Amino acid sequence: MTLVEFLQKHGIDYRLSGQHRHVRGDFVGIDCPRCGPGSGKFHAGVREDLSRAACWRCGGMSPYDLLAEVTGLRWYEVREAVTPRSGPVAGAYSPAKRNLGVVYPKGLEPLSGRYSGYLRGRGFDPDSIASLWGVQATGPVGRLSWRLWIPITLDGRVVSWTTRAIGEGVEPRYVSAAPEQEELNHKELLYGQDLVNQSVVIVEGPCDVWAVGPGAVAILGLMTTPKQIERLGRYPVRAICTDAEPAALRRAERLADVLQQFPGTTDVIELETGSDPAEAEVGEIDEIRRRYLD
Repeated sequence: MTLVEFLQKHGIDYRLSGQHRHVRGDFVGIDCPRCGPGSGKFHAGVREDLSRAACWRCGGMSPYDLLAEVTGLRWYEVREAVTPRSGPVAGAYSPAKRNLGVVYPKGLEPLSGRYSGYLRGRGFDPDSIASLWGVQATGPVGRLSWRLWIPITLDGRVVSWTTRAIGEGVEPRYVSAAPEQEELNHKELLYGQDLVNQSVVIVEGPCDVWAVGPGAVAILGLMTTPKQIERLGRYPVRAICTDAEPAALRRAERLADVLQQFPGTTDVIELETGSDPAEAEVGEIDEIRRRYLD
């Protein structure tokens, strides 16, 4: 069904462009469930192609998150119910696409040479990393030189990004978008979320996501934020697979305790063959996938 039909079905009051001063262009306006539920001011808007949502007060947000909050449904129930009127297919990604609100580093280029060699040295296929995850190279010049550029998508759109150094001993290994360069704060997101269904394997970084494959998400660091925890709680089957060191396992146990407040199950996986998922043996990763994802 269309966005308007969806709102009508669930009894959500809305306004189209021209019907209220807060609703413009190809947006459909609704009351923001965060700052003005029932206010009749229609501060929040969702584009009819479901490519973007925003509130005049709260700022940008995921259209599926917004519709889930206003209806009480889960985000994936909204995604299954609403058909975008037009525009990009949800989940699709084009490395050449540029999204409003995201500032891309200059000089991005396809993976080749040293970048491809780095990925192969870690057991990854550069072509697969480029096509499935949209990864590019930053080039040899500038503050972000010799890094993998890693887009972070939500509902098929790039909303932020991070980078990973390919040189030995380079610190910091990861440099992410500054607030003025991203549409949504990367620490409110889960890297890899667009390729998750009902079950999720939670890891720390993008390389770990690539090792596990679709169904894994990275928290982009060592600690989780409240928004990330809320996103993780949407999945009924959760498995935490972080680094094998004692401190990381203690963090995993604490995260598992927090996630127990949500319906479903949460397990902590202790790796036997590697220091993290990206270093673990293929057989152990395959077993994790069979148990939780496949």
